[in-house]
Amino acid sequence: MSWRKLLRQNNNAGRQWRGVLVPTLALILVLSLLAVFFRYFSRSEAVLIPAKDLEITEPFSGELYFNDQLGGSLFSDQIIAAIDSAKQKIEVAVYSMDNTQIRDALYRAAQRGVAVSLVFSDKREDGINTIFKNQPEGIKKIYIASDPSSMHHKFIILDRGSDQAKLFFGSYNFTYLQEKYDPSFLLKTVRSEIITVFGEEFDRLALGQHGGSKIAGDYNSFAARINYLDGWLEIWFSPQTVTGSLRQRMSQLIKSSTLGIEIMIWNFTDNGLAKELAEAAGRESVKILTDDVNYQAPESAFNLLSIEKTKHHLDNLELLTDAKRNQDLKKFFQINDLNSFLHQHLMLLDNQIVIFGTNNWSAGGFYKNDESVMISSIPSLVSVFKNSFDYNYQKNK
Repeated sequence: MSWRKLLRQNNNAGRQWRGVLVPTLALILVLSLLAVFFRYFSRSEAVLIPAKDLEITEPFSGELYFNDQLGGSLFSDQIIAAIDSAKQKIEVAVYSMDNTQIRDALYRAAQRGVAVSLVFSDKREDGINTIFKNQPEGIKKIYIASDPSSMHHKFIILDRGSDQAKLFFGSYNFTYLQEKYDPSFLLKTVRSEIITVFGEEFDRLALGQHGGSKIAGDYNSFAARINYLDGWLEIWFSPQTVTGSLRQRMSQLIKSSTLGIEIMIWNFTDNGLAKELAEAAGRESVKILTDDVNYQAPESAFNLLSIEKTKHHLDNLELLTDAKRNQDLKKFFQINDLNSFLHQHLMLLDNQIVIFGTNNWSAGGFYKNDESVMISSIPSLVSVFKNSFDYNYQKNK
């Protein structure tokens, strides 16, 4: 074979090889870039956009109440006084109610011409109908269907739209047992911008928009971010979509915390959130106080947290229940057949940010039920919730 022929064959082979090699290298390069892209953006924070972004040139104003001292009537005293001073209308959205003193105050309001609108979960319909017998005109009751979700709000708005408007929001159902024996919180504020946001949620419920039906419209679960002179406050409602949700926001805050996380939670079944808290315990102190009954439930996220604590030697992770407080309840109140709820849904991060509201940390609490939650950096809110955590932590330590 001549050298020219041999050279021609080698050139042909080279072209064939390059025809395979170049596209292969190009494909590898594209796949590598895509991997970097998805890895970067999966780690980056989602952009969460509020329905309202407000600037207020005043400090936040509000009062927080806690029934950590068992046996009192602090919450109902505040609510009844506000009802008795209402002039135009009262709007209540609460999961459960059996407090006849609050009922009587609502009756008095209706009898003097105040429009009273009440939204309840139909899970409590029989009991509520029992106490609302012979109600006066001017009271309207609405029951929200609970299949597959629950109307789980706990707020009351008084004289919305007037200079005397007030909002009470908390983890307190309007029941005797809840007030006397279940550690909860109640926030009172006259801030009109907050009242407006809660009023919009009430209007949705009153119009039949609840649970998953809210997501079908232009509803944004991130209802508002309000910047005050002394810090910011976010208002979130549920249900939420998987993206742009309170669950995402909580995850962001957990991952960015460095100085410590403190939690009081009634019911916790979100194992993904539990995993993130276990990871946080690898770098900082994480203290969790929970209800003793829910702690032992088969679906409880504390099963995973206990495993992670042992597996990874997480000395920074402390898991407590309210069992000691329940012992005190039996001792001092002579109630042997009652196991009260630690009815908080609280997370403190770095002593700088607080999350508080109505939702259990569960699929239902995040993605199905009607719930309300606030997140804030306002020091006065953070410090008072911190005091409540410290009190309950020491009681059960």
